[in-house]
Amino acid sequence: EVRLKKDTQEIFQEGVDYYLEGKFEKATEAFNKVLSINPADRPASMFIDRAKAYAGQKAEMDWKGVEILS
Repeated sequence: EVRLKKDTQEIFQEGVDYYLEGKFEKATEAFNKVLSINPADRPASMFIDRAKAYAGQKAEMDWKGVEILS
């Protein structure tokens, strides 16, 4: 699993960058690439779920790349 994490590190970071920029569709594409190489990557799955949820709300929110958990 460590090897797979290293193999997908650049793609994962690309997804995080897109996510923080509010580019949720591109982020989802990047995280899906990660999962195609490493299906057990739980953080990638989590980011996909969040990106899909936020993609539908983007016009309604002032995205700053921060999520407040309550």
